[in-house]
Amino acid sequence: MASSKNKLTEEQLVEGVLSSVLTAIVKGRTRTVLDLLKDNPALKKQTIELDKAIDKFKKSAKAANKSRKKSGGSGVGQPFLDLQKQFDKKYGGKYQS
Repeated sequence: MASSKNKLTEEQLVEGVLSSVLTAIVKGRTRTVLDLLKDNPALKKQTIELDKAIDKFKKSAKAANKSRKKSGGSGVGQPFLDLQKQFDKKYGGKYQS
């Protein structure tokens, strides 16, 4: 938080407000944001579109995960898992997370 000795610039104030609004949207509190933006139809419309896009992304990610599980998963990370096993064997599991 800014000290009362240091005045915030207009840019910092706008950035803080936008950051708060976007954080609320991403956390799923679009109704709160819509109440705040009720006087600005353009921002309200964009907020609704962003909410729909987030829902679409969640559905898409869920479907992709389901598809990946159905097909046996992805072997992309297997070389890293193999390397971790080699380190664990060589160093006695000292570097396990």
